[in-house]
Amino acid sequence: MIDSFQMTIKNDGDGEAIVGPRPSRRTFCAAAVGAFVPLLAKRRLLLPAREDLHLPEIDVAAVDRTRILRAAKRYLHEAPVTITAFPAVRSAGGKHDYFSEGDYWWPDPANPSGPYIQRDGLSNPDNFIQHRHALLRLSVQMPALSAAWLITRSEHYAAHAVRHLRAWFVDESTRINPHLEFAQAIHGRTTGRGIGIIDTLHLVEVARAAAVLEGSRSLANDVRDDVKAWFAAYLNWMTTSSHGIEEREAKNNHATCWVLQVAEFSRYTGNADLASFCRQRFMATLVPSQIAPKWQFSPGVGAHQTVRVQPVQS
Repeated sequence: MIDSFQMTIKNDGDGEAIVGPRPSRRTFCAAAVGAFVPLLAKRRLLLPAREDLHLPEIDVAAVDRTRILRAAKRYLHEAPVTITAFPAVRSAGGKHDYFSEGDYWWPDPANPSGPYIQRDGLSNPDNFIQHRHALLRLSVQMPALSAAWLITRSEHYAAHAVRHLRAWFVDESTRINPHLEFAQAIHGRTTGRGIGIIDTLHLVEVARAAAVLEGSRSLANDVRDDVKAWFAAYLNWMTTSSHGIEEREAKNNHATCWVLQVAEFSRYTGNADLASFCRQRFMATLVPSQIAPKWQFSPGVGAHQTVRVQPVQS
């Protein structure tokens, strides 16, 4: 079964906070598919634009301005904290290597010092999740700060967002290495698994926010280039490593999350070939194999359409 996340994002009236138990990976990625499919189904994203479409435009800045600025002002007081602030003693990697452990794996009562055993659906609270938490924080801080800059053009929002980008992807003392060799490890069994790539689904929001900041004075060219180089290196790992290939070929939500990440990181780094690959894979592989036949995929389908995702296993 799919391991679960440990946190959730809650709107507390003063912006989002990271609290409480998260939905399972199955629930989270089913929801991601529900958002991803209608987005790609819009004709203007898949086919040449036609004058008779008349798709509605929504002024998100006007609708969401108060919430965006409230959250961004809160995050202005939060300094960058990367994975290097949380040593992972059970990791086979170093302090710059992202590490997480499978949630449903526990010590064996019959062999306490031996390999962990699975207790499906029961998360082990002693497993290491601090790197996940740090990445989740970044994924809500960056969009809020970038959106606040976009709607106000106040550079202090952009400058603080750039501090996060520097810390996570540029500065040698705090940056994260562009791979997930040690994600979703299982004590005594494996130092990392391909399904760990689902942990970086939140980086999609970071890449989108970084792209928005390219219009700001605070994002220097060298920082912009270094951040894009990091995402390009991560793309290379996702598309060539054994873990990455395993996730790409998965028959469930993991393959969808791989395509979602590769598509966005390709857009951000200007990798047209990989972006084209993701479009084709979505239409030719993911839709036929992971969406129930009764849901009709057509260019004119609306976002209200129900998406039925096939059961997932791992």
